[in-house]
Amino acid sequence: MTLTTGEYRHGIGLRKFQRWMAASLKARPSLQDAQDRLSTASAKTSDVGTFLEHLVLRAKSYVVLHPGLYGSKRFAKERFLMARRKQSFTHAVVNKLIKVSEQGQGGAKVTIAYGNGKFPLSMRGCYGGTPHARLCRELARRRRVVLIDEHHTPKK
Repeated sequence: MTLTTGEYRHGIGLRKFQRWMAASLKARPSLQDAQDRLSTASAKTSDVGTFLEHLVLRAKSYVVLHPGLYGSKRFAKERFLMARRKQSFTHAVVNKLIKVSEQGQGGAKVTIAYGNGKFPLSMRGCYGGTPHARLCRELARRRRVVLIDEHHTPKK
């Protein structure tokens, strides 16, 4: 069973959340300007002067964005709904995987071999990967899971 990044993002409602954020920022130009300043002021630099300048810009942007967007009840609600959709999507994928794997076994419980991949796109703070650890944990709650090395996984 394969799960693409696009299917995952659609399933958890990330695109819907991103569209809502874009519409919220577009409706209020001051928030859009603060968001643009925040995205351009990177703290990744070796020059102390540039770092301090960007730090001040980030602080000014945060002062505008926090009460106007990030601290709003609507933002909290959207984040909560996305977390709920993420949980229900994980449960649906695990249920489907278990159903498919046990179809040919006459209903007997199976042991699932899960590739122990530590990919940079699935690590915390990196965007784009699917949630390997969450899926593995949920599978382990329902069935026996054996972690195997990713080297030549299809052959194993």
